[in-house]
Amino acid sequence: MLRTAGVLELARLFAPLKGQLQRGILFANFAGEELGLLGSAEWVKNPTLPLDKAVAMLNMDMIGRIKDDKVYIGGLGTGTTFQPILDQAESNTTFKYETLPAATPPATTLPSSPNAFPSFSFLWSP
Repeated sequence: MLRTAGVLELARLFAPLKGQLQRGILFANFAGEELGLLGSAEWVKNPTLPLDKAVAMLNMDMIGRIKDDKVYIGGLGTGTTFQPILDQAESNTTFKYETLPAATPPATTLPSSPNAFPSFSFLWSP
C-alpha cells in the first residue's frame, strides 16, 4: 500500500507541471510482482505507451517508513543524468540519500523488455 501512496503522491506533485516538462511521465503500479513479475510482464506484452519511448524507470517497490531521514537508491550506475538531479534535490531537503551498488537490489529493466533503459530503485532500508 505504501508504494501505491508514493506513486499517487508523485503523480499529484507532477500534475501541475503537465506540458512544462521535456518528457511525459507515465505513473504505473503493477500487481503480482512477488509471484513472478506478473503485472509488469503483462504490461510489457501490452504497453499503454511504446516501450521504445521509455528513457528510465523509477522503482518504488521497497518504500516504507523512513529511518534517520535517509533514502537508499540502487541502480544509479545504470544511467548518467540522475545523479545531478538527486544532488540538487538533496540540497533542498532534510532527507539524505545513500547509493547502493547496482546489484543491490538488481537494477533491471521491465521483464522481457526489448529496450534496456536506466532503472533506479528507491528503498527506505537496504
